[in-house]
Amino acid sequence: MKQFYILYLLTIISLSCNADKPKQQLTSYVNPLLGTATLWEPDDLGYTRTWDERTWGAEVFPGTSLPNAMIQLSPVTQYRSGAGYQYEDTVIYGFAHTNKGHWNLLHVPILPVTGEVNPSDFVSGYSHKNESAHPGYYQVFLERYRINVELTSTLRSGFHKYHYKGGEQKKLLADLTRSNNNVRDWNIEKVDDNSFSGFQDTGERVHFYAVSNYSIDNIEQIKDDNHEVSVVNFSENNNNEPLELKIGFSFVSIENAKLNLEIEMINKSFTQVQEEANDIWEELLAHIKVTGGTEREKGIFYSTLYRSFLWPALRSDSNGDFTDERGEIVNEGFRYYTNPSFWDDYRNKLVLLAMISPDVTTDVMKSIIDKGEKRGG
Repeated sequence: MKQFYILYLLTIISLSCNADKPKQQLTSYVNPLLGTATLWEPDDLGYTRTWDERTWGAEVFPGTSLPNAMIQLSPVTQYRSGAGYQYEDTVIYGFAHTNKGHWNLLHVPILPVTGEVNPSDFVSGYSHKNESAHPGYYQVFLERYRINVELTSTLRSGFHKYHYKGGEQKKLLADLTRSNNNVRDWNIEKVDDNSFSGFQDTGERVHFYAVSNYSIDNIEQIKDDNHEVSVVNFSENNNNEPLELKIGFSFVSIENAKLNLEIEMINKSFTQVQEEANDIWEELLAHIKVTGGTEREKGIFYSTLYRSFLWPALRSDSNGDFTDERGEIVNEGFRYYTNPSFWDDYRNKLVLLAMISPDVTTDVMKSIIDKGEKRGG
């Protein structure tokens, strides 16, 4: 009998320990930096390239996004190069808010800066030792300005958190004359003590509305013979609290950009938005459970699964409005998305999207039909 009770007690302890053992989150396997390096070596390429031959690489971005979101907030290390980020690059031009991984977008790049601004020379060096990325979160230290940058996002809004060194003048540089497309027109203006708004037009016009926790002194245009930038100057520079910027976007109007911001994050902290983003990705990744394999193989699997749900991207606002193929603002009762990459996605990715996110897939199909009918195709 005594042996029975001892065995019973050991069983209870074992079950209790297993129940209390924390479950590893699937998001911890995801490495958003995976795939950001350009391929140069013959063993990686499968062939020997000539000196003037372009190789594949930098087709993915390391920044923050929700599944199939409007906003992909990510660093730009080089324009007109894939997703705008190449692992081997050593400088950052800014943090842009849209991305595809295929030589376009990169709307509204902004960069926190200090001191005098040179419009032709403002990029900052950075090190991968001081860079980290997770689903719904990106962090990097800007060496030139000694600013630690943290980014997170919702469907239609980005959240910037900038840790300045104490007492340094806080500024934001908006590089609105640049994107991965030709910029036709742009504007930025102060709205009130803590807000500014504007747009960038690259063939499609994206509007933004931003709110800061610091008071805005003014917005100035700085131009030389080569380039022009906008600089948002903040007051209260003796305040050592991080500079936080919440910025909403819309492909319809500034009013809708403000609405998206107010609905999605205006009353939330950075930590809240980041944790919610992680939870959303965790729920999506949990649709597929794998057994066996090494930890490295699990990392590759869940990193590529994560990549499969960044495009198509949302283009309708929280109220359902979107700009259609005729340039008209409409509301058709479904979420409007960009087209998938028809030439290759149909083989496997769209099937995966339909299996795991059927609601998104249905709206993607409705969006394709809407485009086709209005193009006359």
